[in-house]
Amino acid sequence: MVRRAAKEATLNEAIVRLDCLVHPVVLGEASSQPANPQDGDAWIVGTAASGIFTGHDDAIACYASGAWHFLEASSGMVVFDANLAIFRRFDAGWQQPASISDPSGGTSVDNEARVAIGEICQLLREAGLLA
Repeated sequence: MVRRAAKEATLNEAIVRLDCLVHPVVLGEASSQPANPQDGDAWIVGTAASGIFTGHDDAIACYASGAWHFLEASSGMVVFDANLAIFRRFDAGWQQPASISDPSGGTSVDNEARVAIGEICQLLREAGLLA
C-alpha cells in the first residue's frame, strides 16, 4: 500500500508540473506567498524571496491542492504575465519586452509609413510582445 501511495504522489506532482508548464500564465511577480492563493495560481518568485518562497528566486510557484510547487526556470522559458499583460522570457533572470516608441521626427516624413509602423507597434503591444 505504501508503494502505491508513493506512486500516486509522484504522479500527482507530475500532473501539477505539467499543468503549470503547458499553459504558463503567471499572475505577476512576488517575493513572498500571496494572500489567499487559489488552485491554479502561479507566480514568478522575485529576488530576495521570503517565507515559503525562500530559496526559490526566479522559479515559477504554482499553487495546487493546498500546497506550493516550484518549477525552476530555464533559459528560453516564456510565460504570460497577466498583471503586466506581456510575455516574459527567462534568460539569466526574467526579461520584459522592449519598449519601442512610435515613429516621430526626422527630416523626411512619410505619413503612410508612420501610420503603418504605428499600427504594427500597437499590434505587437496588444500581443504582449512589446511593452
